[in-house]
Amino acid sequence: MKALEEKADPAIKVTLMAGGTERCLGKYFAPLVLHRIGKWVILAIYAVLIGLFVYGATQVRVHFEIDFFISKTSVIYTYF
Repeated sequence: MKALEEKADPAIKVTLMAGGTERCLGKYFAPLVLHRIGKWVILAIYAVLIGLFVYGATQVRVHFEIDFFISKTSVIYTYF
C-alpha cells in the first residue's frame, strides 16, 4: 500500500487520505448531484420546500396587545 501511495497521482493521494464522509460525498453524492436527473430532483425538492415556506409564512398571524408590555396598574396604561 505504501508503494502505491508514493507512485500515485496527487488527486489519488488526497482521496486515499480522505475521511469516510469525504469519500462518501465524492463517490455517491457528487455523481448524483452532477447527473441531469439528480439536478432535476434537487430542483424539485427545492421548489417544494420554497412552496412550503411561503405557505407557512402566509399562515403567520400577529397577535399584539398592549397588555403584553404594559401592566394594567401602570399610569401609562390609562392612555392606551
